[in-house]
Amino acid sequence: MSFISVQRLLALEDLTGKLFLVLGGAAITLEIGGAVGAFALVSVPDALAALPLIWIADQLPVLASLPLAAASVLVMYPWLVDRSPTLTTSSLLLVTGPWAVFVTVIVWGLASVVLPAVPFSPDALLSHHVAGLALWFMFFLGIGFFGVSLLQTSRYRLAGGGFLAFVVALNGPWLLAKTTSCPADRLLWFAPVGTALAMVVIGYSLSLGQDFSKRK
Repeated sequence: MSFISVQRLLALEDLTGKLFLVLGGAAITLEIGGAVGAFALVSVPDALAALPLIWIADQLPVLASLPLAAASVLVMYPWLVDRSPTLTTSSLLLVTGPWAVFVTVIVWGLASVVLPAVPFSPDALLSHHVAGLALWFMFFLGIGFFGVSLLQTSRYRLAGGGFLAFVVALNGPWLLAKTTSCPADRLLWFAPVGTALAMVVIGYSLSLGQDFSKRK
């Protein structure tokens, strides 16, 4: 089933689960802190708000969950592929494809710094906004397929639901804000909260340390 031993796969699965729990807990803590700060009318100091990319700190747990979700697909693929080969392989290709493009752009950019003769033009790969949206859609479609494949097992149904909730929570509010007249601020508030809760569910279900031989 895999060149990696069962024990190593189990350890990697448990590790991804624990990381999802940590990131989900951090995301929930940040959301609670933000809500308390807004309720208390505590403003961010101007010096802190002026720091470059300080806004990323609030989104870091959710951003970190994206490569972690891809890692989960890689870790779970060796045994899921025996149950639903088409769905699982499609998930793997859809999830890893966008990351391959992303890594290519990063390596290309670093090479242009080290070797000035190498021209750096990410627009050749990511033309305008459409390509970026296409890669984003591919990635989450792959995560959705992965969640569906997990739902077909008895051991990982909770994880499958968690991954599907992860996809919906991150993309649903944004899509509704674009397609309805509901205020975007109200809808987009649900994205980080729902995503954080989905991350906790995924982390809990993957870090239970069940024996591979007992999976059904």
